[in-house]
Amino acid sequence: MVTIQWNLTESGKDNFAELRNQRFCRWLRTRCKQLGLSVAPYYVYAREKNHVHWLVHVPEQLVDEFKRLVPRWVTSLEHKGKGPRKRAENHEPAPTGTVLVERVRNSVAARKYLLKGVDPKNAFRFGLKVVEPQGTLSGRRTGVSRTLGPSARKRAGYKARKPVWQIGNGRIVSVSYSAASGTLRGP
Repeated sequence: MVTIQWNLTESGKDNFAELRNQRFCRWLRTRCKQLGLSVAPYYVYAREKNHVHWLVHVPEQLVDEFKRLVPRWVTSLEHKGKGPRKRAENHEPAPTGTVLVERVRNSVAARKYLLKGVDPKNAFRFGLKVVEPQGTLSGRRTGVSRTLGPSARKRAGYKARKPVWQIGNGRIVSVSYSAASGTLRGP
């Protein structure tokens, strides 16, 4: 999981779309080709007021290189089109605390963390007990790679399990939301 704090960068501008498409996807294609691997980009992300959480799959042999490059990608996008430095490796890393890269050990917890900004009316469907407002954004708040999108799932024959709120022998479970505490209460 990668967390990027855009408010700690020089410009404070959210360059996540460019980082993801122009830096990460190109780098992954190139490096996998060099290593003879067949790995497509798999990721999900959730943007919040001044940062982004990005859950991304990186092949084990490229993890260290990825950790070294992400802070430089942030800086290279800050200085895009300025000066002679073309390669991300030639840029200084982003300021300390701007980029945090961690290995995910619990995918359910990571999913819930990414979904914490969901509309409170839909929180129960995803098994969330606490929701928090995540601020106003322009553009997409969340997204997935094409390799995890609806068309890819359909081609793979993916069958979703019934949502939590539909399981229970047809009984209807009432849920109330407390705006003051940001929690859901069930039966």
